[in-house]
Amino acid sequence: MVRHVLVGSVMSLTACMAAEPPPVWAAEDCEKVSGASGYLLYEAGQEIEKAAALTEPADQLAAEQAYQMAQDLSELAVNYARNYEIYCQPRRE
Repeated sequence: MVRHVLVGSVMSLTACMAAEPPPVWAAEDCEKVSGASGYLLYEAGQEIEKAAALTEPADQLAAEQAYQMAQDLSELAVNYARNYEIYCQPRRE
C-alpha cells in the first residue's frame, strides 16, 4: 500500500514538473545563443562556397567533405535556434 502511494506521488510530481514551462534564460545568454546560430550559418555558407569552387575531378572528395561540413554546421545552427525559441522567446499564455 505504501509503495503504491509512493509511486503515485512520484508520478504526480513528475507530471507537474513536466507541465511547467521551461525557464527563460537571461538576455545575455540568449544573445550568445542567437549569435552562435548566426555564426554557424555563416560558416555553413562559407563551406558551401568552398565546395562549389572545387570543380576539378581531383577535388571531388574535398568538395563532398565541404558539403558535409556545411550540412553539419547548419544542423548545429538549427539546434541553437531551437534552444533560443524555447528558452528565450516570451511566454504566450
